[in-house]
Amino acid sequence: MVDRILTLMNENGVNAVTLTSDLCLANSSVTDWKRGKSKPGTETIIKLADYFNVSTDWILTGKEPRLHQIGDASNTVSGNGIAFAHGVNHGSVIIRDGQGKQLSDEAGELLRIYELLDLKRRLKILDLAVTLEEEQA
Repeated sequence: MVDRILTLMNENGVNAVTLTSDLCLANSSVTDWKRGKSKPGTETIIKLADYFNVSTDWILTGKEPRLHQIGDASNTVSGNGIAFAHGVNHGSVIIRDGQGKQLSDEAGELLRIYELLDLKRRLKILDLAVTLEEEQA
């Protein structure tokens, strides 16, 4: 299991500091996993699966499907102050500060595509969105 987590980190260019910060884990978590001092708990495995857009089954067993199934109501995407959860398939999102927002068809399609991308490509989209927002202002 730890090998698969480390593979995901490597493939997505995510270091231990970034991962623990993004997932609100103890700073020593990844090091402890590598050394066999601890294993990620259930909640952490769910967070990791959502963060890397893989199934919890893949993290736990290495068996396919590796990616979340599109349209799976359990899909979440977290980052940059936004947590999309459960309501995504119904066109709604929950912002981390507790606000709810209804998605337009275009925003829903953008989110669907975003969920399919690896972390590096997601960051490119976010950078482009910030640039476009600044240009518009």
